[in-house]
Amino acid sequence: MDALFEKLRDGEKPVIIKFHVFRCRACLEIKPHFLKMTRLHGEEASFYTVELGRVRRCINRFGIHEVPTFIALYKAAEIRRYSGRDKADLEEFIRKSLQHVQDEKRAQVKEKQEEMTQDMEKMDLGTK
Repeated sequence: MDALFEKLRDGEKPVIIKFHVFRCRACLEIKPHFLKMTRLHGEEASFYTVELGRVRRCINRFGIHEVPTFIALYKAAEIRRYSGRDKADLEEFIRKSLQHVQDEKRAQVKEKQEEMTQDMEKMDLGTK
């Protein structure tokens, strides 16, 4: 499990993880909708499911207090969390998580452009 999280930490896509337990009614109810979301947004994010009965250390590591819980990560940082089985709320959680990552990427591009502009201005001053 640790190797998987290390691998995900360096990815360019956000990661959305569904934490559930095997016989949880709410988990079973939301499962088809989560699978639908993975098909709709699979190009934009990586989706995983973790069955907590098999990987108990995730409960403490991610502070899971209820199931199902969905956590969105980007560059190893948690950006959003949702617990519940409401389809509309799950869609909103995914939409906002993806938007957060897009906004962050835009900010990084803008910052790099500003740095390049400053570097070019310094070069111009040095040649005059």
